[in-house]
Amino acid sequence: MQLPGKPRSWQKGVRTGFLLAVAVLVYVLLGKISYEFSQINDEVSENIFLPQGFSLALGLLAGLRSWPVVVIGQLYLGHEQGLPWLLNLLTTLANTAVMVTGVTCLRLAGFRISIERSIDYLLLILVEAIILQPVSRILGSYILWLVSNNLLPSWHDFLDPGNFWMLEQATCQVSITSVLLAYNDRWRHGLRPQYVLELAALSAMAGWSGLFLLQAEGHWLSLLHIISTAYLGTLLMASRLGLAGAMTGNIILLIFTQYAMHNGHSPFVQLGDARAQLEFINLLVVGVMLSSGFFSTLLRERDDQTRMLKILAHQDVLTGLYNRRHFYQYGEQLLARLRRHAHGEASLIAIDLDFFKRADHALYEAKRTGRNRVISAEPPPILEFHL
Repeated sequence: MQLPGKPRSWQKGVRTGFLLAVAVLVYVLLGKISYEFSQINDEVSENIFLPQGFSLALGLLAGLRSWPVVVIGQLYLGHEQGLPWLLNLLTTLANTAVMVTGVTCLRLAGFRISIERSIDYLLLILVEAIILQPVSRILGSYILWLVSNNLLPSWHDFLDPGNFWMLEQATCQVSITSVLLAYNDRWRHGLRPQYVLELAALSAMAGWSGLFLLQAEGHWLSLLHIISTAYLGTLLMASRLGLAGAMTGNIILLIFTQYAMHNGHSPFVQLGDARAQLEFINLLVVGVMLSSGFFSTLLRERDDQTRMLKILAHQDVLTGLYNRRHFYQYGEQLLARLRRHAHGEASLIAIDLDFFKRADHALYEAKRTGRNRVISAEPPPILEFHL
């Protein structure tokens, strides 16, 4: 017997199959983009593999049961690239192991998929850079050694921070994972039309500023000026749109940076073959992407604390507690905000309502017992805050 309101089993199966097909399609699409990037240039965000960040976000949202997406998508990508079947199979198993490792480590560390705390964003960076990138590199080297009899890298190469942690790759994976988790959180809480319009407008502005990275007349605008302007735009998106806006700006910057590296008319040509300068720009892009995300999480933490303080202040008033710490603290914040945006002096006068409650109760008792007057020698305490 089918219970009312409960979906049929075949409907649930169709829905699961549809979501699986969409996830595999996105995985394959990101894989093709990654291979396109790797053929363009390998200086900035070397050998970007976007599906790794997507699979990590999918594992955090849907659980470890999402492993078939990685298996099917990676097998298809390997077959399309013409990899031998053994190499393709081992690569698929390695990518699945990386996804399972990342999801398990983040869950054990108490990671929240809403990324509502700055510690969540920091955990994502640390797990991606210190655990997943080394694991991915070690598995990849071992697979190549098994299949093609290549020499294994020395321990000196493995322990070299520049090669081992691969901060550029980790930054790219963090951006992909963060933007998916951030938009999922926005979707759960409802996307307001105003938010969508602001996102579209600021993304268009970020894309327009990114066009400077492809322009031939780049002599009057140095590369540092362009990236600094892009950084300010990313911070603006972070302050207005939160982590989703910051990561959207980062991905736009990453795309334009990748294509500008092989454009013969871009400001990158000014650097010539100076390896040190290219590494400096690489590090600068990584700093822009990581710091803007951290900035947005700090802003959200502050807003959440203010919202909670407002709730606690309201509870202080309703419960009639004598020590209304949250009420006074929230009042001081409101006065500080008023002081910043208005001229003149402002003060908060708080009268203890408990006195009036006690007086009202005494009056009620006097009427009930027949007494004609109530004498109270206790004055109502008045607290005044000046700015």
